[in-house]
Amino acid sequence: MKPIIYEIRRAFTSKTAIILMILIILLSVGVGYGLKSTLASENPTPSEQANFNFVIYYSNDSYEMVFNFYNGYGLPASGILVNITFPHYGIASAKKTDSYGYANFSFPGLSNTVPIGMNAQFKYPPEYPGGHAVGITTTLEASVHQVGAPPGTYQISAVVNPYNPTQRELHIFYVGLNDTRSPQVHVYDMGFNATQANDLYRTSEGSMNSSGTIGDFYTTNLNLNLPNNSNFTNYYVAFTKSTPDKNQTAFNATFQGQLVYPLSSAGKNRLFFSEISGAFSILVPLMAVLLSYLTYGRERATGIIESVVARPVTKTQVMGSRYLATIISIMISIAISISVLDVFVYYYFGESLSGISLIMSFWGLLVETSAFVGIMYILSNVFKGPAKILGTGILLYFALVIGWSFIEIVLLFNGLHAATGTTNYLQFQSLMDFINPGNYIDLAQSLAVGSAAAIDQGLPTFGVDAINVLAAGVLWIVVPFVLALFLNRARD
Repeated sequence: MKPIIYEIRRAFTSKTAIILMILIILLSVGVGYGLKSTLASENPTPSEQANFNFVIYYSNDSYEMVFNFYNGYGLPASGILVNITFPHYGIASAKKTDSYGYANFSFPGLSNTVPIGMNAQFKYPPEYPGGHAVGITTTLEASVHQVGAPPGTYQISAVVNPYNPTQRELHIFYVGLNDTRSPQVHVYDMGFNATQANDLYRTSEGSMNSSGTIGDFYTTNLNLNLPNNSNFTNYYVAFTKSTPDKNQTAFNATFQGQLVYPLSSAGKNRLFFSEISGAFSILVPLMAVLLSYLTYGRERATGIIESVVARPVTKTQVMGSRYLATIISIMISIAISISVLDVFVYYYFGESLSGISLIMSFWGLLVETSAFVGIMYILSNVFKGPAKILGTGILLYFALVIGWSFIEIVLLFNGLHAATGTTNYLQFQSLMDFINPGNYIDLAQSLAVGSAAAIDQGLPTFGVDAINVLAAGVLWIVVPFVLALFLNRARD
């Protein structure tokens, strides 16, 4: 046990090991901030989003404009600056949205007989980083900009239920003709997928969910009675006149939109794995190559290790202790890095990574580390010159890690002629992941949270199941070391 402890301490405290461990921990911080930027650009929280409704009409020789801003929960978004300009008239006006999310403008004295160009620019306060619309440019003309044909105009979007983030609500902005009160209408909704889109015109009220009745000058949220099922990615809304005739089926107006679901737990873990596979899978094998060379390969090639063997320690003990010391040193830094990443995930998502994700990410990187350390130990017992050992190790690193995607593309399109997304393509990709330790983290991801490419077609079809993935990992840990051990004994 003492030789192993000594070698671990020796490997862990070497300057190169310390530098590489600091790099990998810093990398986890960088990946953590990468998660933040990804979420900020693709998945801002509902409270950080800002959307708007806009209507304009001409009344009493004046253009009247109404801007209504709301966040991803459908709640008022206040403090947003709306700057209106009429470039050809030198007229400008700016207001911030009030506590109800409204900014109202009135421009008297403008002609309604000729088109007038208008610009509106939006400036969002820091609390709305998800406000992407910078403004609008339009041409005003009274004959065009009377608000809607009777009974009125409406703007609908899907927002998140503030009390249940997995549910959607309808945010409805409903305005009567020229800012008059709108008549009462019933609102019906339904969810549908792409295959049902062509049959929507056959839909009747009886097959839809009733979401309530609205009227007057109205901004509200209505519960969207769709099941919590990602198979429904679109929603269809219909307005019908509120009349005593309960058998009425003719729609006065219809609206179709896209549902945006919050990032699921599986999505969060898949995002975590994508960052792991993209960053750690590049640095960890390189760390294994360099540390293996410094702790064993260089001394094996230069004969320094013979002075250690001359002591009451066998060659097997020396190689085994340094092999374990190298792997343990790397895995300690990986464990610290994954812990740092988990803190970032908890901070940004409000929940930690799943246990299976943490275990499989650690296992995947352990397999990659062990495989590359074993490969370097094989090279150390095949070549006698330090330059050949390190040069061949770096060459294999570039082939298996940096250039593997290029090798796959060449084989796929020039050899197999497999189109992207086909069964042959997915089977080939799975096979290439199994035979390359540098891609093992992808197998671990598929086992833990599914693969975006193959999950819907059944991963076991392509050999990606628990038995095969774990067996491949064990083989990549055991076989290179056993082969290196055999070569070590046979060399002298």
